Amino acid sequence: MTFGARIDDPTKELSYTIDREGRYVSASPTMLTLLGWTIDDLPSLHVGAATGQPEVARALWRRFQAGRFPPPVGDPALLHGRAGQVIPAVLVDVERTPADTFTLRYRLADPEVVGRVRQAEAPDVLTAWREAERRLAAMPSDDRGRDAAIEDGEDWRLISQAAQARPRSPR
Repeated sequence: MTFGARIDDPTKELSYTIDREGRYVSASPTMLTLLGWTIDDLPSLHVGAATGQPEVARALWRRFQAGRFPPPVGDPALLHGRAGQVIPAVLVDVERTPADTFTLRYRLADPEVVGRVRQAEAPDVLTAWREAERRLAAMPSDDRGRDAAIEDGEDWRLISQAAQARPRSPR
């Protein structure tokens, strides 16, 4: 399953592959160079290492894997390198491989474009967070789904806070 469009020139590809547990398992040479990583670093890195917001990335990752959050293909992103460098990029493709890993492909972007990262619009994350909190509050304390509801509410809280911290697009 692929979301988005492939990059035609593999020598320019900015990509990394993450397994179901959220560990980086491979990265393109260009991505490694830009982020200041080595291939030997990858086993110790977890989803979010390149985002600057690892908790939010992990929450989105859980939701994406569960089919509850579409990949943000086409959205501007800021990749964060080991030495603190910030690399403006756009997510252009997310591919689920037969080995049940996920390859995320980016292209470099104009910093001005990334500065206009749009607020999350669909779903309305603040509304989703409030609804998750209402569902949790209505559950009996011995409900078997309570742990999942707590995690759902926490995920939406993190996603909502990250969306509110982004600069707004000019309208």
